[in-house]
Amino acid sequence: MDYSVAIPIFNEEKNLGNLYSSILRSHLIRDKFCRNIILIDDGSTDNSRIYIKKNNFKSKKFIMLFHKKNLGYGAALKTAIKFNKKRVKYIVFIDSDLTNPIIDIKKINPFMKKNIDFIQGNRYNKQSLNIEYNRKIIGIFGNYLSRFFMNMMITDYTSGFRAVKLSLYSKIKLNENDFSIIMEEKYKLKKYIKTISEFPTKLSSRNNKIGQSSFNYSLNLILKYLFYCISSFLIKNKNLQKID
Repeated sequence: MDYSVAIPIFNEEKNLGNLYSSILRSHLIRDKFCRNIILIDDGSTDNSRIYIKKNNFKSKKFIMLFHKKNLGYGAALKTAIKFNKKRVKYIVFIDSDLTNPIIDIKKINPFMKKNIDFIQGNRYNKQSLNIEYNRKIIGIFGNYLSRFFMNMMITDYTSGFRAVKLSLYSKIKLNENDFSIIMEEKYKLKKYIKTISEFPTKLSSRNNKIGQSSFNYSLNLILKYLFYCISSFLIKNKNLQKID
């Protein structure tokens, strides 16, 4: 059940100090199953890449990958997937701004031990979403549609906090370079996933001191989300099982 953690980075210079200190204090450094912690610099125009180069020596687990120019969130994830394919069994995706708790990766481990194909973070539980009102409403509505059309036995479809068995990616080709890769991935993997699980987590607001997130609900992004959501309705997988 060895795994790597993939963290996309774009212009996070103000946040990287907190990110590194949080990781170094976390269980990831001590967890023998966590092989690598990969920071993918997606063509940052600030000093993010310089900071990463100067601080990666703090643990042998840190690895830096980078794009010469900004290609997008999805492109960063694809770079991490390609790098890890023959190195570990699972890849865990988590955001760099710590709006997802690093400690919650511990909740993924029992499912990896059970050999689950796809392990999704669920923000819709007793722990309410501590985010902006408009983003919360869009997220709730989007997941309502996803539960109906995608029908993959989970609650939260739009969260990027997840663990995926790397062997699954050899069956598909991901094309999206933006945040819609989260929905494209589920759409394309739906017929191949045999077991799926979810773990409770929470999403908090990004700290204003580290600047705005590169994520935004543009019309183009919403339309892509809807396309993959609705298209998934036509894909059936009678072998899919939800494992608790």
